[in-house]
Parts: sequence; structure tokens; C-alpha cells
Amino acid sequence: TNLASTTNINYIIVPYSSQMGSELFSYLKKSTTSGQTDKYDSDPTTGDPIPETGGKTYRVFESMGTNASPQTDGSLFDQKASTKLKESLSDYIRTQGVNNTSILANGSGDATASRNLVVDCSKSEFKLSYNQEYCFIAVGKSALSSSSNPESYAFRAVYPFMLDDTQPPKVTDATANVPEDSRPNLKNGVFTGTVTLNFDKPLYMIYGTGQDRKLRTVTTRTKDLNTDTKYKDFIDATAVLDNVGAGNVSVMTDSSKYPQTTTSLTLNFSQATDNTTVTFDANLCNSSWHTGRTPLTVKVNIVKANNEYGYDVKVTIPSAWQATATR
Repeated sequence: TNLASTTNINYIIVPYSSQMGSELFSYLKKSTTSGQTDKYDSDPTTGDPIPETGGKTYRVFESMGTNASPQTDGSLFDQKASTKLKESLSDYIRTQGVNNTSILANGSGDATASRNLVVDCSKSEFKLSYNQEYCFIAVGKSALSSSSNPESYAFRAVYPFMLDDTQPPKVTDATANVPEDSRPNLKNGVFTGTVTLNFDKPLYMIYGTGQDRKLRTVTTRTKDLNTDTKYKDFIDATAVLDNVGAGNVSVMTDSSKYPQTTTSLTLNFSQATDNTTVTFDANLCNSSWHTGRTPLTVKVNIVKANNEYGYDVKVTIPSAWQATATR
């Protein structure tokens, strides 16, 4: 978009859906204002075709994201919106506060023809979620401004965009459970019981090699997993383990329930010895294909404790995989 020598730009981030509000989700409709009949106002239910685009109709935000022509960086909205609509939308973008429904974030900054305004949409104060679609709307004062046209604004929309979650799933809690009848064996250096790992996001796994690599959703619910094609993008949670060391360790699954995403895994230990370390597959990842720099490991130690049996189980997770301190 053409900018004046120094331009103050205001922007908002809105949902990429009808929740963005009628101001942006409405259609462009022919203006009936005298002297503006070649321009477009907005209407929430119906739009008029724009001849220069092959007769297409546009929502307001769509026209902001469409170039007016191949020869210009200006938006279709810049070219076709009525003065009234431009002033209304400029005021809306510049003055509306965050309401966590139609407007999720806002801000402003300066730009010049040689220096763009860069907005980091991942910063924590914006509170945007990963893998959700958003629309970025901005308005700035156009270089077309003049004494006869002092309020010529330039509008631009970018959509849809999503935050790329670069962090693998992290363990929020790791809890050992030792059945009462197995506790006496702890003094002999033997652990039979479970360790439940809770993660801060759903688990995925990269499956296959080369061009055949696929992203699979890890599930602990396996009913019809291998027989119903609608579950072809899921993978049995038992596949996440790479090396169980000296322990007899398995991932607990439930064959009576249909597959769905999971943020929790329970490892079953049978007669495992002290210092057993379980290594997960290095391809464990998040929904954006991001894995850890090193594979997740779970280390189990039998330690002295001030309880009836004199011993308990300590679970250790590497700090790189911890979302919070484990216990």
C-alpha cells in the first residue's frame, strides 16, 4: 500500500470468521449517496458485484485483502469504498478496544516507504491461540492524501493466518502410582505400578520417512483404529515408546473407546528395576510438526521416604521437556 513519508498505522486482529463483526464481515453494496454512486457502502446481508473483478461480490475484509489491480499495491477497498465507509472503518480500527470476541488484539506504529511496520502476533499480550485462524486488518494514511483529499486512507487485510507453534508438547505433571500390594516390593528395588504424564497440548507423531512422512494424531483410545478409514490419521499411543531400558513398560490404551486426541499418557511398569529409563520416539511432536531437540525420557528411581514402607517412587523428566516442575 502507498504510504505518506511517515505514516501512523493502526491495526486489529480479529477472528477469521463471522465473529469478526458486521463492520468487516458485511458485503460491499453500491452506494446511493449523491456523488458516490460509483462507490460502495456496506450491507450485512447482500452485496453488489464489482464489474472490474469479473462481477464478483466481496465482503469488506475480503476487499481489503484484494489488490485493486495487478499494477498497484492498493487494495480494492481503497479504490471502491465510499468516503463514508472509509471514514467509518478507519474510526472503527483506530478506536475499538479489545473485547476478546470480535477484536482480539490491537496496536499501532509508524512506517515509511523504506521501513515497514513489523508486528509480532505471537507476543504474549495478544493472547492468540495456536492453530486458530485469524485476520489482520490495518489502516494507514495514503500517499494519495492532498489538500483536497486530506483523509485518503489505505486499508489492508491479511488472512487467514495462524501462529506457528514451535514448541513440542511439554510435560506439566508426572505422577507415579504404586498399588498398595506392590509397595512392599519397593524395598527390594522393584517397581510395579504406573506413571501418568500430562502434557500442555495434544500429542502428535511424525510417521514414515522421506516423502511418505505423515503427521499422525496420538490416541490412547483404539476402538476401530485399524479397521475404520476415518481414523487413518491416528496412531496407537503404544508407538510413542522407542526404548524401555531394563523395565517391562507399556503405554496403557483403551480398546472400548473410539480414537480422539490426547494430552495424557499412562505408562505401566511391571517389575521394573530402580533407575529404569524410558525413551520416547524422537518423532513425538505437536500439531505443527515440531519435535524436541532430544527425545523425551522418563526416569524412575526408588528412593527412601518417610512413609509406612520406607520407600517411594521418584519420576524425573528432563528440564527441556518440563512445562512446570514435576513431582
